[in-house]
Amino acid sequence: MKTNCFSLNDKLGGILDNPEAAAVFKPLMDKLAEAASKGRGMGSLSDGMMKMLRGFTVLRMLSMVPTMIGGAAGITKEELLSLNDRLNRIRK
Repeated sequence: MKTNCFSLNDKLGGILDNPEAAAVFKPLMDKLAEAASKGRGMGSLSDGMMKMLRGFTVLRMLSMVPTMIGGAAGITKEELLSLNDRLNRIRK
C-alpha cells in the first residue's frame, strides 16, 4: 500500500478535498445517492450526513451504507478494487 497516495483506507474528507481524488470518487457517490433515493432508510445523503461521513474512511462509510440508505447500494468488489487502484495513482 502506498502511504503517499490515496486509497479506500483514507478519510472521505481528505479525498473530497483533493479535486483529482474527488473526481475519481464522484461516480461512487452518485451511485450511493441514487441508491439512497430508492431506499427506505434515511432517504438521502444530506449535507449533515456528508459532514459526519467526512471523518470516516471510505471502507467504514461503505460498511454503513445499508443502514444509511435502507438497503445495499449494489457496489461490487470489482468496482471497489478499481476505485482503490485509481485512487492509488493520486498523490496526497
